[in-house]
Amino acid sequence: LNLQSNNAMEIASIIISLLALIIAGFTLWYTYKARIDAKIQTTELSKQNEILKAKNRIDILPELYIKNIGTYSVRIEDFLKFDINNKGENATLLSINVLSQNLKIISSPFPLDLNKGEQIYLHFIYTRNQYIEADEYYLELIWKDKANNKYKSLIKGNIKNLRIVESNPID
Repeated sequence: LNLQSNNAMEIASIIISLLALIIAGFTLWYTYKARIDAKIQTTELSKQNEILKAKNRIDILPELYIKNIGTYSVRIEDFLKFDINNKGENATLLSINVLSQNLKIISSPFPLDLNKGEQIYLHFIYTRNQYIEADEYYLELIWKDKANNKYKSLIKGNIKNLRIVESNPID
């Protein structure tokens, strides 16, 4: 009777141990699955947040462009002028950097608020000894939207086709 009782206790102990192992395994699996689900949810929320940020940037984005380009001479010096127009949301023009060696800015109204429908003319002195209309120009316009997101726009071309070729956010 004593032997049967020991065997029954050993069997009960093994069963309890197996149940404890099954419960521990299930707990580990459930914890792992919950972490994976949380990671997936965090990733999805992060993607949705980035999409919302991009949409908000688009909603408040100014639309800057160059419409009028011209030259003029005073005595023996040649000058280039062009306008920056805005048909999008309000912008603040912060600075312009001349990347080519053939121009020097003579009007520097920065910072300047450029609201929807407005334009500003910028004037430059031409610094080379060749025909002003045959040369190419490279400039960089730094500006921000009304949410203070900063951008850098590359302006390039010649007197017949000077335009903003790209605008990229500055982080």
